[in-house]
Amino acid sequence: MIKSKDELLTQIREALGENSETDAAISLYENVTDTYADFEDKASDTYREKYEDLKARYRERFFQSDGKEPEEHHKDPTQPEATRTFESLFKTEN
Repeated sequence: MIKSKDELLTQIREALGENSETDAAISLYENVTDTYADFEDKASDTYREKYEDLKARYRERFFQSDGKEPEEHHKDPTQPEATRTFESLFKTEN
């Protein structure tokens, strides 16, 4: 079961009972607290790195040109355009 840092320390304190004020118990509390803080820092760093990477890729994708012009779809100038009328757009078949 996943517990918060406070829940974990409370459980350790209850398990140690009367021995919760010994040097070994205090050292255990410090180790658990330091380990928990280290896990939080590593998780935070991992998400920060992923965020920075995504941000950089976004910038590269949309704000940097690779020298290629986008292909435009041009109509063939030799082909005449068909004229459209309102009636031709909304023909109904009987």
